[in-house]
Amino acid sequence: MTNGEDYDLDVLLELREKEKGEAEERYARAMRRVEECEEEVRRNQQVLNDLVAKRREECRRFDARVCEETPQIVEIRNFDHYVQGLLDREREAKQEVDAARKALRRAKKQVEQANQEMLEAVRQLKAVEKHYEKWQREQAIEQKRRRAAKMDDVAARIWRERRR
Repeated sequence: MTNGEDYDLDVLLELREKEKGEAEERYARAMRRVEECEEEVRRNQQVLNDLVAKRREECRRFDARVCEETPQIVEIRNFDHYVQGLLDREREAKQEVDAARKALRRAKKQVEQANQEMLEAVRQLKAVEKHYEKWQREQAIEQKRRRAAKMDDVAARIWRERRR
């Protein structure tokens, strides 16, 4: 990481890099969870749509049969119970869709939180990196100054030796 002098904040720099990586992983997991929740909402909504379509089709067929022939009271009651069962299943499917949407909202909030944490980790890492870059520039200037001082010493020594 450093060359020459040791950077006093090496540990902090490594810690910030690790925190940034972990924040990115949390964000990626949260995004995957949102995708999973969206897929579950789509599946549950499709089940609900299929149930509604099935109930409507059954009612349409029964109505068509009623127009062609007169069913007995028992058949009408049985069909009413059957439709009621379909409606109950639709309500359950609607509750599943609502629960999946609620989970999706929670997952999206987690993405927002993970995104904020990731941005904060990046901000903190950049601050340490800027400090490191500044330190490197200062080290380079100091090294040039020392080199120049040594060159001045060598030049002064050569000048003194020539004067003798």
